[in-house]
Amino acid sequence: MKDQINWVYEHYLALNSASTPMSVGWSSKESQWERFKVLFSFIDNNSSLLDFGCGPGHLIDFIDEINYNIEYCGIDINPKYISHAIQSYPGKKFICLDIEEVTERFDYVVGSGLFCWLIQIDDVIKKIEFSYNLSKKGVIFNFLDRKSGLEPLNVYDVEDMKVRLSHLGEIEVVEGYLGDEDFTIYLKK
Repeated sequence: MKDQINWVYEHYLALNSASTPMSVGWSSKESQWERFKVLFSFIDNNSSLLDFGCGPGHLIDFIDEINYNIEYCGIDINPKYISHAIQSYPGKKFICLDIEEVTERFDYVVGSGLFCWLIQIDDVIKKIEFSYNLSKKGVIFNFLDRKSGLEPLNVYDVEDMKVRLSHLGEIEVVEGYLGDEDFTIYLKK
């Protein structure tokens, strides 16, 4: 699966500069930042954060823009994204690995646009469960909404995700920030 996912993102990188949101499949910086705003509506300043599926590190620009003091670590399975992130954001921590290889704990684990390609729902749930166990305060992930009509990308049903994740704890859902395109789930500890 990792090879297939990397193939998709290699395609995006071949067509777009790693410094643009299009290099990770987003249509614009504005939509990417709307997603980031929702993620950060749950995050306390002066926290530690693991950016699961960090790509080339675009979340750093948003964190700088909102002037948050975040102890940041980004992970991604794509070595080209990690290489770009290390070059673009010196002094920030980026590691090429998957979530199951992480042993350090963080206040928050976030993922933006992470589960759009080539992953089965059971694997999505396992990765969220693992992330939840790494977090001290909670996990926040956004998903493409089934109502978006964006198939063949992976799309998800809000109510189904709430049921699948309810065993982890309190769930908050945010919808409507990009029309019917996305929703975000916060699993609070």
